[in-house]
Amino acid sequence: MFPRRPWTVLLLLRQRRRRAIALTGIALGIAVLVVVVALMDGYRRGLYERYSRLYPPLLLEPLHPSDPLPPEFASRAAVAGVRFLPGFLFTRPGNPGEFVQVKAVEGLAGVEVGAELARQLDVREGDALQLMVSGEGRPRLTGLTVDRVFSSGLYEVDRRWVRIPARPELAGGAFFWEVTPHTRGDYEALAALREPLAPRFTLLTLEDLNGDLFASLAMQEWSMVLVLGLITMVAAFQVLSRLLLDFRERERTLGILLALGMTPRRLAGAFFAYGTWVGAWGVGTGLLAGAAVSTALNLSGLLTFGEGLAKVYLVDRITLVLEPAHLALLGAGGVALVALASAAVLPRFFRLEPLEALRFE
Repeated sequence: MFPRRPWTVLLLLRQRRRRAIALTGIALGIAVLVVVVALMDGYRRGLYERYSRLYPPLLLEPLHPSDPLPPEFASRAAVAGVRFLPGFLFTRPGNPGEFVQVKAVEGLAGVEVGAELARQLDVREGDALQLMVSGEGRPRLTGLTVDRVFSSGLYEVDRRWVRIPARPELAGGAFFWEVTPHTRGDYEALAALREPLAPRFTLLTLEDLNGDLFASLAMQEWSMVLVLGLITMVAAFQVLSRLLLDFRERERTLGILLALGMTPRRLAGAFFAYGTWVGAWGVGTGLLAGAAVSTALNLSGLLTFGEGLAKVYLVDRITLVLEPAHLALLGAGGVALVALASAAVLPRFFRLEPLEALRFE
C-alpha cells in the first residue's frame, strides 16, 4: 500500500544536473527582473523626491500678474511670489559666463547658485557675480554676492538655476505663486478650486507639471519587465521539458506503479508538486540574488553619472529601491508561470494505460 502523500514518487525524479539547469534559468530570469524593477523604481522615486523638493505642491499662475492673490490661499497655505527670467551670469566683465534661469523669489534671504553652475564659474560662497537679466525693456546688469551654493540632485537645475530675492526692478518673465498648504486637508481644499478659479488663474499640481514624465517611466518599466520576463518563461519551459523527459524515461516504472494500485491523480500530483517546487526554489533564489545585486550596486556607487550621462538621465545618481509589493508580484508571477508549465504535462498521466506502459522500452 502506497502512502497517501505523493512525495514518495519524487525519489524517482532525482537528476540533479537537469534540476540545476532549470533552477538556474529561473533564478537568473527573476534576478534580472528584480534588478531592472529596482532600478526603475529607484529612478522614478528619486526624480519625484527631487522635484518635490524643487517645486511646491501647488503653483498658481494669474492671467495678469497684477491680479491679487485669492484670499483662500492666504489663509490655508504659505505663499511666495516667484518670477522666472532668462539671464546671463559671469564673474566680471570680459570673463566667459553662463546663460542661466533666474528664479526671483519673494522673501528669499540671499543669492543661491546651483552646484554645477558654481563649479563651472569657479565661484564659492562670498564671491561676487554680475547678472544680466532680460526682463521688460532693455537688459539690466545687477551685482550679486553668492550666499549659498545649493544642490538639488537634478543636473539641469544645478547647472542652470540661480535663485535671487525678488526686486521691483526685475519685471517680465513668467510669474507664479508657490503654494505650500499647511495640512493635507488644506491641499485638497485648494486643489478643488481649480475650476472655480479658471480662467483668471491656472492652478497646477506637481503631477500636472511632471505627470507625462512619470507615466512614461512607469510604462517603460513594465515594458522592460514584459520583455525580460521571456527569460523566466524560457526557464519555465525548461521545467516542462524536464518533466516530459522524466515521464518518457520512466513510463515503464509509472506503469508498474499504476498496476500496483497507485492512481493517475497521485502520480500527476507528484510530478506537478516537484515541478512547482523546483520553480519556487528558483524564484526564491532569484529574488535573493536580485536583492543582493541591487544592494551591491547601491554600495558600490556604480550608478553615479558624469556630466554627459547626467544630462541624459536628469540626475547625477540612481539608488535602486526594492519595493516589497513589486518583489511579491514578481515572486507570485514566477511561481504561477512555473506551475502553469508543470500543469501542462498532467493530462498524459490520465491517458496512460498500464499495459501499454509496461511494454515501453
